[in-house]
Amino acid sequence: MVLNVSSIGTTGGANLLPSTISLYANSAGAPTGSPIVSVTAPVEYYPVTTGAFAVFPLPATGLTASTTYWIVMPMVGNSTFHYDWFRNNVGSGASTSPNGTTWTAQGYGLLYKVFDQTASGLMTATWEDSGARWTVATYSALNQISTYSEYTAGQTASGYLMSNRTLSYTSGLLTGVA
Repeated sequence: MVLNVSSIGTTGGANLLPSTISLYANSAGAPTGSPIVSVTAPVEYYPVTTGAFAVFPLPATGLTASTTYWIVMPMVGNSTFHYDWFRNNVGSGASTSPNGTTWTAQGYGLLYKVFDQTASGLMTATWEDSGARWTVATYSALNQISTYSEYTAGQTASGYLMSNRTLSYTSGLLTGVA
């Protein structure tokens, strides 16, 4: 499962706090119980480029097909510095909560992708070494890797290293990596 989340305001600095995304079971149309799985991303994980987004791998296993689950991302920050989960044009599917117990349905959905463990299609994201390394790839219309990003914990004095590469092609051949 991957989620498209962007940062608003300064990234990689003191203005934002780490964000946690969790997966919960459903009870009466709301999240319930303890998280099935949670991933916390430090602020360094988010790209500095305006309009860019981070892709969260959420490594959930053992889920039941055709069962409703809730993806929960608590509010972190304020109106100037915060995270923004990309919306879609579906007229329902998202809920908000002021306290984590009372939920209000919204007139929009949120972007996310769910993958089963079938080996097909292009690699989108990996989650390795118990979350110490995340790798995310995006592709062009020709199925060529256009961006390749890797987050690795424990590699710098602050504890994190984010590496982003943009690949360019000419006549289908790789001609540059920036």
